[in-house]
Amino acid sequence: MTERTDGPRESVSDSVLRDLFNNPIDQGYRPGLPVHDNEWWKRLLALVLVIVLTTGATWSAVALRHARTAAGSPTQELQAKVESRIETQGLLQSEVDRLQEQINVVHASVLPVDPDAVAATNQLRLASSTIPVSGPGITVSLDDSNATTANERLRDFDLQVITNALWESGAEAIDINGQRLSSNSAIRSAGSAILVNLTPLVPPYVISAIGDPHQLQVELARSRAASHLATLRDTFGVRVSIDTHDQLSLTAAREATLRFAEPVP
Repeated sequence: MTERTDGPRESVSDSVLRDLFNNPIDQGYRPGLPVHDNEWWKRLLALVLVIVLTTGATWSAVALRHARTAAGSPTQELQAKVESRIETQGLLQSEVDRLQEQINVVHASVLPVDPDAVAATNQLRLASSTIPVSGPGITVSLDDSNATTANERLRDFDLQVITNALWESGAEAIDINGQRLSSNSAIRSAGSAILVNLTPLVPPYVISAIGDPHQLQVELARSRAASHLATLRDTFGVRVSIDTHDQLSLTAAREATLRFAEPVP
């Protein structure tokens, strides 16, 4: 029996050709659907979040900077503490000097009065710098407060050169910013600070020397300290001044604690 068909059957090649002419785009691609922007609120929310985060970060930075400015840098805080401790130490040292004067008065009233013994004791105390002294002399002032680099700042060596030159020039007593020098004194550096008798000093550094003002000036000008002062002034910008005085008053140095003693034969 022959199967009946309604019309001629289309071959596979004909179907492919028709699709190729009717739809020239590759079969793997199809026209995309139109994009509907129905999620505008999401983009608006993202924009609001960006604005909020930016504003918050800016406000936090301004508040942090304001707090740091109000509190001061750690260096400024440390410097303020050091200056406060130095001031307290000065007040305590003044109290010690006042009490020492009272002790001297009591000693003088209790011990027998022997002019020769008193004169010999005073000479020994003068040599050890344990009694206040006054008289004419000169002052050498050094100020490095305008220094901008470490090389422009004064060091312990600078003060050592000047004080040694003053001793050689005939100074009878010397102090630096109220710190009396004795045989037990040390001038040294601790970091950027200069210590005299373990006490930190701040500029200007005023070196006071009691003695003949004219002789001290002449001998100081002849010593190696003169060229050292010139270098500090001309090369490093340190302000240097030398002045004469009819009367200078120097406090006593701290007395050393007696630990061992033997009778003198």
